[in-house]
Amino acid sequence: MARKGNKRHVKRIAAPKKLMLTDKKEKVFMKKVSPGPHPKHNAIPLVVLLRDILKVAKNEKEVRAILNDKKVRIDGKIRRDIGFPVGLMDVIDLGNASYRIMLDEKGRLVPIVNEKELLKPLKIVNKVSIGKDKFQLTFHDGRTLLTSDNNFKVGDVVLFDLSKKEVVELVKNKEGVHCLIVDGRHAGKKGKVKEIVSRGGKREVVIESSEGEIITRHDYVFPLPEGW
Repeated sequence: MARKGNKRHVKRIAAPKKLMLTDKKEKVFMKKVSPGPHPKHNAIPLVVLLRDILKVAKNEKEVRAILNDKKVRIDGKIRRDIGFPVGLMDVIDLGNASYRIMLDEKGRLVPIVNEKELLKPLKIVNKVSIGKDKFQLTFHDGRTLLTSDNNFKVGDVVLFDLSKKEVVELVKNKEGVHCLIVDGRHAGKKGKVKEIVSRGGKREVVIESSEGEIITRHDYVFPLPEGW
């Protein structure tokens, strides 16, 4: 007999390395990430975040109760799907506490106390022209924005006000900017862009960090606003 529908779980031992799980050998399965703004290899299922990482609930039943009471907001929106994908720079509001998802030094997605309120850095991953002097920007969390300003480029980062739904700052991906490496073996490292070079048809970035110079792919660089 054929299997009906997709699996709703995944084995913990096969979970993406970006998930900060310490019980892969004690427990077998975990909730599968639902379709959403972040790809499954760069996201934490909401139930895993609340139960296993933040530990605001002891089990899935308690997580469902919290979500059904509309106590959890992600980027200002109420979320009730236990598998909702939570990813880089997302803001999680629990009512009595607010967190932002960042990368630790090992490249794992971790919640930190949010001190920037409803401001969110968004990296531009695609830009298309949709008419005369009109452009559509697509950001790393799936969000889109229409603009007539051609100054926005793929690889740049905008600081977005989630409450006002507007861009408050543009951070260019250029030499001298502070950045975060979001993928590859150096994921989680921060530094300053020293040089952007082209090698073999591919763009690479030389970054000055506390551990010395790092060379990584241009796509892996996430420019950061001042003070981040």
